[in-house]
Amino acid sequence: MPANGKFKREPERGEFGLTTFDREIIALILEGHTKKELMVKLGMGRQALRRHIRGICQRLGVENEFELSLFAQYHRLIELERADGHGARKLSKTAGA
Repeated sequence: MPANGKFKREPERGEFGLTTFDREIIALILEGHTKKELMVKLGMGRQALRRHIRGICQRLGVENEFELSLFAQYHRLIELERADGHGARKLSKTAGA
């Protein structure tokens, strides 16, 4: 038991060991946000964001953000909405990768 008598609660992990926060980061990357925009939206510093993205990449067995994006799209980890001129629509399961 920890010295303060409290246990640290681990975040729930879904498919591929990703937390909800991991999926949020992946979704923002897939939407095309820059690292600077991610830092502002998530309230994180540059190094913390880099470490977190690196951790996600290691868990998924990918080398970089580009491979992370491909992996996420291939495995449909995130349902994206994309504006197509007729309003937003959900990408279908059969949408090209």
